[in-house]
Amino acid sequence: MDTCDPCDPAVAAWWKEKAADVWANLPGPGGFLVKAASEERPGPFTYGRTQADGANMLADTVAPVGGHIIWRCFVYNCQQYVPELADMYANLDTCPDELVLFFHHLPYQYVLHSGKTVLQHIYDTHFEGAEDAARFYEQVIALKPYLDPAVYT
Repeated sequence: MDTCDPCDPAVAAWWKEKAADVWANLPGPGGFLVKAASEERPGPFTYGRTQADGANMLADTVAPVGGHIIWRCFVYNCQQYVPELADMYANLDTCPDELVLFFHHLPYQYVLHSGKTVLQHIYDTHFEGAEDAARFYEQVIALKPYLDPAVYT
């Protein structure tokens, strides 16, 4: 097939056939996890379509077999935003530090609005995330008396 256009009936037919094959040959699959428009592979935007067009086409193809779609799309394509946000994200001067690496390829030495380099930002947010995970663990431990022992391990 030379297209992945989610609005092309041939694409939907191909997916419907593949879903039927999967459900006929595997015991109880839940559905498909889709990593959309990633790693230089075509996605809905390639064909002037939305993420919803792609996800809904696949959902329609697995519905007859009871399947589900988990659609994982990426935020680094400004086309999926209203013009005001797309313009803000496309411009390094206005793109928030927390989002800049989703939309721009920058050297580690690049200085963000916060005054930190990209590398320092990555380092700091990694350790902040580790600290958050440690706090979450303690919160889960505190719930032990309230949980069924068969569930809590």
